[in-house]
Amino acid sequence: MDTSGTDLIKFLNYAADKGLVNRNTAMAMKAAATKVISVEGELDAVNVEGLDLDGLFRRFETLHKSGYTPESLETYRSRFNQAVSWFLSWNRDPAGWKPTDRAGKPAANGKKKPKPEAFIPEDMPTPERAPAVETKGRLNDYPFPVREGLNARLYLPADLKRAEAKRIVAFINTLVVDAEEA
Repeated sequence: MDTSGTDLIKFLNYAADKGLVNRNTAMAMKAAATKVISVEGELDAVNVEGLDLDGLFRRFETLHKSGYTPESLETYRSRFNQAVSWFLSWNRDPAGWKPTDRAGKPAANGKKKPKPEAFIPEDMPTPERAPAVETKGRLNDYPFPVREGLNARLYLPADLKRAEAKRIVAFINTLVVDAEEA
C-alpha cells in the first residue's frame, strides 16, 4: 500500500467517516499532520514510512516556533506522531487495525491519571443575560455566541496585543473540524 502524506490524510478521513476514531480527534490529527509534513514538501511527494519524525518536527518547530506556545507545539507533536503511528499500523494490517487508546496513560508515579470530567454550570449565562465585559483579575471575560444554542467564554487580557490575537486565531483554526477535505 502507498504511504504518502496524502494517503495518511485519506486514512484519517476514512477512519473518521467509518467511526473507527472520534471525528474531532482525526481532524485534529489531520491538521497537525498536514502542517508538519508540509515542511518536507507536497503531501503526495512525501513518503511517511521513511520519515525521521523527530527531525521533521524539529524543523517544523524551528520554522513556526513564534506562532505557537510550547504547549501547542507539544500537542502538535503528539497528534502528528499518533497519526503516523496509526496510519502505518493500519497500512500493515487494515482488517485487524484498531486505534491505540491514548486515555489513561500512567502518570510519572505509575498510577493512572483520572480522566477529567467536563463541567458546565447550570446557571451559565446566555449572551442575552451575560454582561458585555466582566473583568476577572487581569483578564476580561467575553461571552461569545459560537452558533445557535452554543455559547463560549473568552478570557483575554485587557491589554491584548495584535500578535497575541493572531496566535489565538491560529490556535482556534487548528480546532476546526469541518475544513475542506484534502
